[in-house]
Amino acid sequence: MNKRRQKRQSKRVNPVGCKPTFASRFEDLLFVKNISNKRLSEELFLCEASIHDYIHGKSEPNLQMFTEICKYFGVSADWFLGLEDKKEV
Repeated sequence: MNKRRQKRQSKRVNPVGCKPTFASRFEDLLFVKNISNKRLSEELFLCEASIHDYIHGKSEPNLQMFTEICKYFGVSADWFLGLEDKKEV
């Protein structure tokens, strides 16, 4: 494997080899609530590529978008970040 590819792959996951908490919980919410990437992108005025990147841990939303996502799903920011187990606001 070349160095460029190794470097790119190492950015995708955290050091223990699993998704970051935000990415994992974001993907779980979309699945549980049966919301498509397209629907969410339309309702939050966000491009589908950004949603894809959030799900795969390639990027995270800025603070304003993070707040909108929390409101949309009705979950606390602390839950999304893995700081508490209680989901609801």
